[in-house]
Amino acid sequence: MADRYSRLFSLEKRLYAHGSPVIIMAGALLRDSFSSSLLAQLKFRNISSRELLALKVSVTMLDIAGRRIGEPVEYQYLDIHARRDDEFGRDTAIVLPDAAARSFSVLVSEAAFDDGSLWRADGSPWAALKGQPSLAEAYGDGELAEQYRVRYGSDCRFTPLEDGELWFCTCGGVNSVGEKICHICRRALLAQKSVNLSALRAECAERLKAEQQHQAEENEQNRKKKKRCLKLAAIMAPLLLAAVFILATVPGAVKKSRAYDAAAELLAQNQFDQAAQAFSALGDYRDSARQAEMNVPYRLALYIMDCAAREDTAALALAGLSAADVEEGQLSAVLYQAAAERFAALGDYMDSAFRAEQCQKAITAGEQNDVRTAYDEAKALLDSGAYCAARDAFKALGSYSDSADMVREAIYQKAVALYGIMEKYDVRELYASISTQTGKASVFSFNESAAMKLGSGFIEDLRAACGQDEADIRMEDKPSETLIPFSGALNRLFATMKPYSDSAGYMEKISAAVDYTREFYGLLANGDIYGAYDWLSVYEGEFEGRDYWLGLLESYKPFCGTWELYSGDAALLPLTAGSTQPCGSFSACVIISDEAAILRLSPMNGEDYAVELRAELGASAFTNSDDGVNTYYATISNVQRLAYIKYNAAGLVRSSCEYSKAA
Repeated sequence: MADRYSRLFSLEKRLYAHGSPVIIMAGALLRDSFSSSLLAQLKFRNISSRELLALKVSVTMLDIAGRRIGEPVEYQYLDIHARRDDEFGRDTAIVLPDAAARSFSVLVSEAAFDDGSLWRADGSPWAALKGQPSLAEAYGDGELAEQYRVRYGSDCRFTPLEDGELWFCTCGGVNSVGEKICHICRRALLAQKSVNLSALRAECAERLKAEQQHQAEENEQNRKKKKRCLKLAAIMAPLLLAAVFILATVPGAVKKSRAYDAAAELLAQNQFDQAAQAFSALGDYRDSARQAEMNVPYRLALYIMDCAAREDTAALALAGLSAADVEEGQLSAVLYQAAAERFAALGDYMDSAFRAEQCQKAITAGEQNDVRTAYDEAKALLDSGAYCAARDAFKALGSYSDSADMVREAIYQKAVALYGIMEKYDVRELYASISTQTGKASVFSFNESAAMKLGSGFIEDLRAACGQDEADIRMEDKPSETLIPFSGALNRLFATMKPYSDSAGYMEKISAAVDYTREFYGLLANGDIYGAYDWLSVYEGEFEGRDYWLGLLESYKPFCGTWELYSGDAALLPLTAGSTQPCGSFSACVIISDEAAILRLSPMNGEDYAVELRAELGASAFTNSDDGVNTYYATISNVQRLAYIKYNAAGLVRSSCEYSKAA
């Protein structure tokens, strides 16, 4: 029958596309010599946790030059019932209609599952997954690969491999990146990636040394035994006939031999209690007593050690334990400890001391791996925005690495993320209670009017700032009495973390951010009287002395603008700054500080200088007496011109000029 089909083409092995529930493990193009038909044969593996019921594929025929032939052939695999890791399709042939086809490409378009869900391809390309090297290939040392299996379990065959959204376990299991432990052998990916090769090589050398020493001792014993046998041969020869006669007449010896073999078989099948009883029942027959007292306990300890490496619960009962005795994640450590105690009790029997030491090292390595894994998981929680859960996870790690700092860092990052809301939105009408407890939601409240001002993207941004921590966002007429302004709640949060990182700096930023009058005072300091007046006119919040300020600004508006010389001495204004350039025009502004008003005159089209005259707040006349001899005076006249006058020390007018507003 094998001669009936000839292989024309083999598909690249292990093809995968983004999000696919299956891997295309293999494919071939076959010619049926009986019918001359071309057949496509495919093999798939279900890597989804759901049972696969049906699969739809599309096969594109290609000619000898790799060019597409005809339309793709669609085919449905029905009634598959493939569970995770099941392979299927190998016994199904897809008939291709064009005899010129010499190769093909394939893609999976749909998959149906037992829970009623349906997966559809998104157009991602199908490409070959990376090859997973065996332990021996990766290490280039068969003994080192064997030591890996001794330490971590006999089912370890490959080095762990990450490939995009999949990772391949040492046992060969295919897992998604979201699975931290292999779904087959329950080994953690992080632990597999953290193997200490130096320690493994040292253990390998110790094992080989112990095995060589044991072999040498055994060879020496065999040599001595052979020598003794030769010496005794001459003595024993005359007795052989008698011995044969005795054995022939004593069928009990045959029974004991068979019982010994049966006990050995029980031991080989890991039936340790029964094997020990069987050897004990044989008394001093051969080495039965030593088998019962030493070898059976040794083999039991080896079995428990192997189960510890594989995290296999099968050894619990043999170790005198139950699942209820083992805390989550501690199975391996508990079994290693049980094995170590048994090896220690065996003293110098075979390599028991070495095995006991291996178990203790595995316990230590496991504890370190567990802590590293827990730390990495806490970091992953923090990176995902699960701030409170991350804080709890770091807190549980105690003094490991920088966990103590990361406890504060987790909440600090939450506070910083929420501060981003203050930078982007006007949160004066937002009230909050910010939670730092896992499972307790932070509460945010605002009314309908505030919602209109905040805009449609606010809630989405607020939830994003909270990350994976729970957030109860309410739109209500009046906030609960337990809520305070958002700025105050955030300020309290940073206060609990002082002096960590820049918590104090953020508190200062919050104080500045909630001072909503800063813009007004900034306009005053920049001399923008009109801008300050307009700002205060429309400001809806409380503002102490609003009417006073509006009146003050109104009184200084006439000074502001561009002025041109109307009459008088054009050199008078420059003289104030010690310049000789005539001033035909200038721009003017009034700068208001806490103590005074300053009229700044900046000449245009002349030398680069400015004249400043001061007045008490509310006064409409500005003066400058900087030269200690003369006093310069500026005010708005009744005809709305800016009068600029120079007085001497006696108070007499020495010079004057007038400027009018430019059109």
